[in-house]
Amino acid sequence: MTGNQDGSSKSLEVVCRIAPKNGKESCVSLVDDRYVKLIAPMNYVTRNNDAFIEKLYKFDCVFDENDTQRDIFRRYLISGNDSLLFTYGVTGSGKTFTMTGNAESDNSGLLPRTLDVIFRSLPNVMEKCIFKPNGRNGFAIQTEEKAQLERRTIPLPSYSIAKRLVETVATKSLNHSRCCAVFISYIEIYNDMCYDLLDENLTDERLFTSKNIRIDSVTRKAYVEKIKEVEVESCDEAIEQFLQAQERRKIAKTLLNKSSSRSHSIFIIRLVSASLQKDKYYPDSMKNDIHVAEMSLVDLAGSERAKRTLNIDERLAESNKINQSLLTLRQCMERLRDNQRTQQHLPVPYRDSKLTYLFKTYFEGFGSIRMIVCVNPQASDFEENLHVMAFAKASREIKPAQQKTQVHALQELNNLPFNRRDISQWNKEFEKCVGKLQPLLMELFEQPPVIELANSNDETSLTRIREYYIKMIALKRSYMDTVEKNTETLASGVKSRLCFGDLISNQNAELLSELNGLRTEYANLNNDFKRLKRQNNSLKTALSRYEAIEENDKRREEEEEQRAREKDKALHVQRRTIQKLEAVLDSPVISNNVAKLRQQFDTPKEIPYKLRPRKRNESQPPINRSNATTTTDENSRDSTTKNNSRYDRRSKSACRPLIPKNY
Repeated sequence: MTGNQDGSSKSLEVVCRIAPKNGKESCVSLVDDRYVKLIAPMNYVTRNNDAFIEKLYKFDCVFDENDTQRDIFRRYLISGNDSLLFTYGVTGSGKTFTMTGNAESDNSGLLPRTLDVIFRSLPNVMEKCIFKPNGRNGFAIQTEEKAQLERRTIPLPSYSIAKRLVETVATKSLNHSRCCAVFISYIEIYNDMCYDLLDENLTDERLFTSKNIRIDSVTRKAYVEKIKEVEVESCDEAIEQFLQAQERRKIAKTLLNKSSSRSHSIFIIRLVSASLQKDKYYPDSMKNDIHVAEMSLVDLAGSERAKRTLNIDERLAESNKINQSLLTLRQCMERLRDNQRTQQHLPVPYRDSKLTYLFKTYFEGFGSIRMIVCVNPQASDFEENLHVMAFAKASREIKPAQQKTQVHALQELNNLPFNRRDISQWNKEFEKCVGKLQPLLMELFEQPPVIELANSNDETSLTRIREYYIKMIALKRSYMDTVEKNTETLASGVKSRLCFGDLISNQNAELLSELNGLRTEYANLNNDFKRLKRQNNSLKTALSRYEAIEENDKRREEEEEQRAREKDKALHVQRRTIQKLEAVLDSPVISNNVAKLRQQFDTPKEIPYKLRPRKRNESQPPINRSNATTTTDENSRDSTTKNNSRYDRRSKSACRPLIPKNY
């Protein structure tokens, strides 16, 4: 029941949705609306120790984080054929969010939006219990009395969703001459076993509640036997049933996903339609032309690797079953592709998994297939994304065989853009206002006189008969003039009505054409907006990268300046030390105290080295460099002062030069 909004007639279509990236490094890049590039993370090498070469993958359409749930949904509209729509990807890539989303916000997924469109598009929805499922993929029409009795036993539905955003799109491709009803069912494939999620008696242990898959002997379609099919009259009722069943689905916490799906879920919507009776607003059970259109919305569990999830025990067994079923699905796709390439007829392993066995009829050409490949661009999912892209590439190369769909015969007043309920209501109002039209008996002429003559000379009777017919001829002419006048009036009225109808029809056609043009222009502007938004995001990313580079360069320059200042400071200290050493070498030794001599090399800590001035001792005369050594020696010889050996002891190394020999 899905169709491409672009009008594509492909029976298998593969699109890609890129989840928003969490980390800085991304391994998936959007090239344009149809191509995706896979980029290897840093220091990644293949199994052959070769560098990974970037690859481009083609899809029918690509969505990124700028595309909303509505953008993805409006690519698919409802038609009258069977269809399969499923999401595929690794765990945590957004498959469940794409399929279900949040029903109470604008992020509602494909499932609630599909239900909205179905109930907004159905022309003649019948009351409950008129169509009854037989548990074997078929339906029957009950009598009015039986249906009325069963309706009395059905409890009134209760809704837990207070507010919900409704999808406003409707489709006009459904047949308005037929009455219909909507049935839903919800199953899961857990550990390669089928379970009915609408069954209220289903427990977590799943004991003795599994269902079998059968093949219909007439339609050759696979179906799950004896599952509960609930008839719903509104979208809210269907979503309420879905939410209640969703609580019974197997969901657990893993290392990579807090709410990881441990099973494949399949939500089936079945649209049952039949011809209406000519004189009553009720399906005709005598014609036996019940048509069933089926749409399956599948949320596949994500593939997992044990070394990343660290699953053990029950979680590990679930992961093995999930990976095995996904591997079988991939093998079926590859076998179908190889059979088409080589013109061989090798058996496709549908029976190796319940998932592929249930949907084998779709892969054989009965209905259309839409696959949404969900990828997580984080670098840690790169290897898993390689396998996902390979599966998507193999799927796009398959061309399922086109099967003929059922075509309903045209009947009187059928296939008009008005439903039968509105036409019946108009007829009732017309009869109420105008009444039932009955033929009107009118006496246009008087009774003719008796033609009887008394004798051959009976002039009186002849005159009476002559006058009567002359009068009738005149009356007939009057009637003819009135009829001609009324005919002209009626023709003029009909002509004006036809002219009005044609002008209104032309005006509606022009408005519709203008609306389609506006929609096309809006779609183009929306695509341009998305393209510019992506370019803007790319520029923002590049700008942030350049700003980070500039910030790093600035920080590096500051660090280099700091190192240069420290180097200058150390060099300045060395120069000061050298100057002091030169001053010591050039000046005579006037004291034999080691502590006093060391003070000449010490720098006061409280005075910065840059602010410390060089001062000369004003109390002493300038030293004569040429006679300094001689004067010092003479003073030392003439000195008669006796030194205290305890406090003023002269060190043997006091007069030794403090500068290294190789200085």
